[in-house]
Amino acid sequence: MTLVDQFHPAIWDDPESVWDRVRDYLCLPRSNDEARDQVWQTRVDLIEDLMFHHPEAFIDRIEVLADECPHIREVIATAYVGGRAPDPGLDRFWALQTRLQPDVEALGDVQ
Repeated sequence: MTLVDQFHPAIWDDPESVWDRVRDYLCLPRSNDEARDQVWQTRVDLIEDLMFHHPEAFIDRIEVLADECPHIREVIATAYVGGRAPDPGLDRFWALQTRLQPDVEALGDVQ
């Protein structure tokens, strides 16, 4: 099992135990064709899992991540978190996505 494979169950059960490694993974430099590869989709999945399962605990960190690692903004902006009741953490996440949308559109990657 790879390190990334270990992230998903840990994010559901004990996200604090893997946050530093997840953050490092999310902030890795983006490859030129990453939007089409598994690394990009894994980053999206990790953001979605964090915000679905622990929005209040991780929204501050996701907002900081967007500032510190500009290339992750597209991942944050395109992550889909649905199927659960809204709460303040999710409201902030959705507001962050709205703020980041112009960055994504500037990249020309909006589908």
